[in-house]
Amino acid sequence: MRRSSQNQQIQLDDKTIWVYAMRSSTVSSRSTLAALLFLSAITVVLVVHRLHIVPPTGSSFLASSDVYQYFLPNGSFLHEELRSGNLPLWNPFQFAGQPFLGLHVPAVLYPLNLMAFTIFDAAQGLEALFVAHMVIVGFFTWLFARRVGLGDLAAVAAATTYALSSPVVLGLYQPAIMSGNAWLPAILWAIHGLTSERRLRWAWALGTFLALAFLSGHAQGFVYQVQFAACYGVFAWLTLCPPEHRRRCVGVAAAAGGLAFALAAPQLLPALELAKESVRGVGGISFEETIFVNHIPLFAGPYMLLEGLLGAPGSYLRGAWPEFSVPAVTIPLVAAGLLSRRHRGHWLMFSLSILVVAMLVMGPRTPLYRIYYELPFGDLFRQPTRMNFLYTFLASVLLGIGMDSVRERLRSAGVAPSRILVAGTLLVAVAAGDAYARANLPWIHPAASNSDDGPAAELVEALRTLGQTGRVFLEPGVRGDGKEFLNEKLGTMVRLPIVPDYEPNPPGRYARYFEVPSSPPWHGGLRLSRGLHGSPEVAAIPLLDLMSVRHYAIPVSSRRVITLLETLSSTRGRVVEDMILFERSQALPRTYLVHRLMLVPDEESALQLLRKRMQRLRTEAIVIEPSSKTGARRDLGRGRSSEAEFANLVAYGVEEATIDARCESVCMLVFTDLDYPGWKAYAAESEIPIRRVNVLFRGVELPAGDHRVVFRYEPRSFHIGLAIAAAGIAAAGVLTIRSRTRLR
Repeated sequence: MRRSSQNQQIQLDDKTIWVYAMRSSTVSSRSTLAALLFLSAITVVLVVHRLHIVPPTGSSFLASSDVYQYFLPNGSFLHEELRSGNLPLWNPFQFAGQPFLGLHVPAVLYPLNLMAFTIFDAAQGLEALFVAHMVIVGFFTWLFARRVGLGDLAAVAAATTYALSSPVVLGLYQPAIMSGNAWLPAILWAIHGLTSERRLRWAWALGTFLALAFLSGHAQGFVYQVQFAACYGVFAWLTLCPPEHRRRCVGVAAAAGGLAFALAAPQLLPALELAKESVRGVGGISFEETIFVNHIPLFAGPYMLLEGLLGAPGSYLRGAWPEFSVPAVTIPLVAAGLLSRRHRGHWLMFSLSILVVAMLVMGPRTPLYRIYYELPFGDLFRQPTRMNFLYTFLASVLLGIGMDSVRERLRSAGVAPSRILVAGTLLVAVAAGDAYARANLPWIHPAASNSDDGPAAELVEALRTLGQTGRVFLEPGVRGDGKEFLNEKLGTMVRLPIVPDYEPNPPGRYARYFEVPSSPPWHGGLRLSRGLHGSPEVAAIPLLDLMSVRHYAIPVSSRRVITLLETLSSTRGRVVEDMILFERSQALPRTYLVHRLMLVPDEESALQLLRKRMQRLRTEAIVIEPSSKTGARRDLGRGRSSEAEFANLVAYGVEEATIDARCESVCMLVFTDLDYPGWKAYAAESEIPIRRVNVLFRGVELPAGDHRVVFRYEPRSFHIGLAIAAAGIAAAGVLTIRSRTRLR
């Protein structure tokens, strides 16, 4: 094998491969280790300093609520299940249950989540995930910059700038967003390697990084990454891959895409299954919904971008945190990058890209966002400012290119290497110091030393006792110290059957059941204090009765709701902490028997009939039968219940429930948990069909006699996904072995 000094012409047997890569892209193990240690040290210093030595004290519902109201409860649930040896695919503790795996955002199958929440509790796990992903962001940005051909110091400047940028640091409050976006530099690094070398090992790398970006739980960021990665892939294919090898390059890229799909399939298929009937689905949202929520703009103004490019000089005084802030030296260094001969192609590509991203994040202020909205996937997500991670990444790499251009100019001017090294080190220190100074954590966080994770233990214990006899409705409220209760997802956090929920994409049947408007997208919230979407508060009570909501916990400040419940329950309730607890005995039990069915052909007919016959559903059930006429009556057995009959819930787990029942004649057992694809029922070890009852719930017909009925969640979509993943890994392994054999 021989190598030329310029373009690294490699002659192997009688085949010549031209690798269009600079000699400086070869990275030594020593510099790699040094960069990893440096970036890890910055991460640890930031976390210890900002989160523990000087913990944040601010509070912002819009900015920091998700980490408390969503990610902390999900982390607690995942931690408890993993520590008990179970991978949770279902969440039975919100509403009448919902698919935990299919929701995607909890990222049940994301490897780093599994490790973090197995080892640590929820708060510590969130902190560990932040540290891990910040290191991933910095390290792969450094690898990509070195792969492009930047020197060590320029690559460190790019990596540090991006790792300390606001989209990354504020990811502490949005773990799924940060986890997904963290893989962008790794994806680009793999694309560069694939197009310049065309070896299958890069297909493994690219496929794995793409799958990790999807499994992390942030579909919006994943789509943005794939779109930009495709653009960069075309650029790299044209500039790095020789014409005679472009067909092979496409083949290797196709192998990477196939591997990514296979690895993501166990999560992708359940998510698509939910999307068919979820609140959001895949049908897209209106243009206005992508840029406004409750008349609040979700796009950036030119002033925000300008302030960020100028180093945000006023933000230090105001305590603001511009989403697009970059170090003050960015503009002169980006301008210097234009003079670079070695990196002019990447400079032009990244400069054009940052201009496009800047126009997109400004939403309706430019015509480009309207064009993007009309493209495939452009109408799926709201808030164009969530492209901010692309903006700051591009700015960081351009900053590094500018530093390398300065180094080139100094070398060509005959400046001593030692002086160039000192100048470069000072420039890195200025950029990193500027970025670190702005890397504040403005809001409280559960991992901080002054965190407060939710309601008092006395209230939780009282609710736990109530939850043994029925579901609990927990009205959102404010404690005596002015902080909001962690209530909408309290059921997930402490394993209690709680209504309502806080979920970005719940099953759509819940929204139809409670007559929630289709716009804006519903997140599962219900408020008795506001009435049921404009109707009187009392309209919600019968629907909650059918869902076996027997208990109500209402803040003492909600006087109108308290008066209503005092009237409906004929009791004054009891006070626990800042809540008043009521019991409504009229609520249906979790399991009961009926002998009369009202048949309807579809869900719409079922909803209409349910509202007409609400008070009769204690002795009959509405069942969907496509071939039936609306309201057709069918009696089972004697047509009435006997005192000797019973249905008792004897065991209730995350993915399995056991019910003992006795029927004097043919009957239907109604179980007020959500009927959803993947649930199966067994009696005497034989599977029996599940019927959808009263729009939401499960029902099974039983003959006369004693029965033990077991409901198990066995989602076919998940198992098919596992099979696809195994087949994809096996196929990639065979291709790799054949490729190595052929090379030998």
